[in-house]
Amino acid sequence: MVKYLWAATKALVRNGIRFCHPSTISYLYKSLLVPKLTYGLELCKLNNQQIEYINSQCRSALKSLFNISKYSRNYLNIILNIPKASDTVEQNKLNLFIRLLRNNCTQNIILTQLATSLTTNSFVQEILDICSNLNINFYKLLIEKKLPKYTFHYEQLPNEKLQKLLEIFELWRLPEKRQEFIEIMQDNIPDRVIL
Repeated sequence: MVKYLWAATKALVRNGIRFCHPSTISYLYKSLLVPKLTYGLELCKLNNQQIEYINSQCRSALKSLFNISKYSRNYLNIILNIPKASDTVEQNKLNLFIRLLRNNCTQNIILTQLATSLTTNSFVQEILDICSNLNINFYKLLIEKKLPKYTFHYEQLPNEKLQKLLEIFELWRLPEKRQEFIEIMQDNIPDRVIL
């Protein structure tokens, strides 16, 4: 899956995505690149190392679209309000679970699994864990068969830095503003690491 993510990223870069407005870059990233990596992962049990790898690859691909080093600060997801790839996978798992609940046959299987002992590798146990982490009432989910509104929490960006980056986005068409953005994002990287 990672090779598809990078093939699509390189194709977008070749076609000049770096000159597009950040909102366009963000939209293309969310609608084209993230699905390339996360397709089918809602069916997989991922360990922490795999989850971190998926997140790091998506962060690197997003930074590549903006022409900044993969070693730069991880502000893009915060500024552009983009969930981490692992959050997208969790959301896809919850959406799949809701679709399974709405089908009478699969709903009976889920209820049977709940009535018997769940193994740590079961899909239903994963959903229970996700609900617990996101403070979603699992039993209300079972009854209503729809997801409540929930939000993922991200680290905070210093206010003055956020304001400066948003101002740059307003004047993105100017090459000097795009360069200023790159410099701000890479200000903590030693010169030998910048690619």
